[in-house]
Amino acid sequence: MITEKEFLEDVFEWDTTNWSTAARFWENHLNVRLAGASALEIGAHNGGLSLWLAMKGADVICSDMRDTRLQARKKHDHYGVAGNISYEKIDARYITYENRFDIVAFKSLLGGVRGYFGDDTHIQVIDGILRSLKPGGQLLFAENLDGCGLHRFSRARFVRWGKMWRYIRLSDVRLMFNGFAKIDFMTCGFAGAFGRGEPQRYILGFLDQHVFDRIVPESWHYILIGVATKSR
Repeated sequence: MITEKEFLEDVFEWDTTNWSTAARFWENHLNVRLAGASALEIGAHNGGLSLWLAMKGADVICSDMRDTRLQARKKHDHYGVAGNISYEKIDARYITYENRFDIVAFKSLLGGVRGYFGDDTHIQVIDGILRSLKPGGQLLFAENLDGCGLHRFSRARFVRWGKMWRYIRLSDVRLMFNGFAKIDFMTCGFAGAFGRGEPQRYILGFLDQHVFDRIVPESWHYILIGVATKSR
């Protein structure tokens, strides 16, 4: 029997204690019924958000720049939801769908797009998402923030892609999503980013939720979670 903890680990994969906060936040801010909804995950990699959406009853396109089928399909088969999921190669900068989806979702996407393709390309991604959503549709997202100086130093020193990734600043969030009718967001996570393995991150994430998230400035948090709603 699969536990909720195991399920959330398959969905969020890294520092699950902190990142899985997104699931509760999304559910609390959804205006769209997920059962029967049409959904798109972009930058899917292992298809974790596609799994979460399909388990809620959505019909999902799991997409990435590279073919995700081999790495994501096994996970989806394990949960018995592969029949609700199709797979496509989609460059997040060039989403061709228009007024097609009730839900679009991504995790840890924008910083990589900016790092590989240039500073303003995340705006191109967000504009494409907006066009692809139906009126009243919603974007569910969880993204890395630049955090504090200690985060920036540690990433540059110890994370293989840390110097390339262009992390989002909290002060830029409302401007980034100004094409949407409404945006709700929160931040979380401080110490979890420093864990050297998932057992360490689990403990540090627990401390984040019960201690650090309450005492450190919001600008020191390293995770942005939000729901952006398109006008009707």
